[in-house]
Amino acid sequence: MATPFLKRVKRRLRRMLSGQPAKPAPKPAAAAAPAAPKAPAEGRSSIDRDAWASAAQEGELGFHKRHNFRAEQEVWWAHVTKDWEALGLKPTGWEGKTIIDVGAGSKLRSLWFEGATLIVLEPLADRYVQEVAWHDLDKADEMYSVPAEEFLPQLVNRGDLIVSINALDHGYNFAEGAKNIRKYLKDDGLAILSFDMHDQPDSMHPLILTDEICTKIFEEAGFRIEKSEKGRRYHGAAGPQATHWWLRAA
Repeated sequence: MATPFLKRVKRRLRRMLSGQPAKPAPKPAAAAAPAAPKAPAEGRSSIDRDAWASAAQEGELGFHKRHNFRAEQEVWWAHVTKDWEALGLKPTGWEGKTIIDVGAGSKLRSLWFEGATLIVLEPLADRYVQEVAWHDLDKADEMYSVPAEEFLPQLVNRGDLIVSINALDHGYNFAEGAKNIRKYLKDDGLAILSFDMHDQPDSMHPLILTDEICTKIFEEAGFRIEKSEKGRRYHGAAGPQATHWWLRAA
C-alpha cells in the first residue's frame, strides 16, 4: 500500500509529465504587527484614599511578606549603601541630628546613618511588625503607622534630614505629603525625596507624576528645589527612571 508521501510524489510526477504546473507552496502567515506602545497617561497626583488602601496597600503588604532581598541582611545592606552613596551621603556625621524617614517600608534604610535620632513614618508599620519576620522597625526611636499624607503636629520643625526613598509614588495625595514634609523640616534642614516616575498607573503605583507636577507642588509647599537628577528605577518593570530631589526651605 502506498504511503501518503508516495502518493504525493506520484501526483507531482504525473503533473510534471503532463506539463501541468505544480501547485504553489502556501504563503507563510503574515507576522502580527507589534503592538503600539501606550501613550503616557495624563498626570495624576492624587487618587481616592479608600481605593489606595484596598489596592496599593494590600499589594505592598503582600510584597513585603514574601521572601525578598530585604530578608538577607548582607544583600540588603550592600543595596542600601550603594543607594545612599549614589545620593552623595555618608553614614557618619549625624550625631545629635534627627532624621525622618517617610514611607520607610519594612526594613529601614535610614539605620545606615550613625548616631542620629530616627523617626519613621510608614502606613503599614503596625502590620509589618506583626506579619514580616525580618522587619527592623523596632530599631527606630519613634515609629508612626501613618501615611505621608496624614499630618503629625508633634513632628513639626524636627527634621534635620528628611528622606523618602521609593515611597511617594505609592501614595494617594502627593501634594498633601509634600506639605507635611515641609512642615516637619527645620528651616536649615535638607529633604531628599527619590521615587520612580510612571507613564502608566498600576495597582501599587497609582500616581502619574511628572517633573512639572512635582516642581509645582514642591514650590507651593514652601520648598526651594536645590537640584534634581535622574537615577536608577526602583521598580523592576520597564518605565521612566526615578527622580531624586534635593529640597530646602524656601
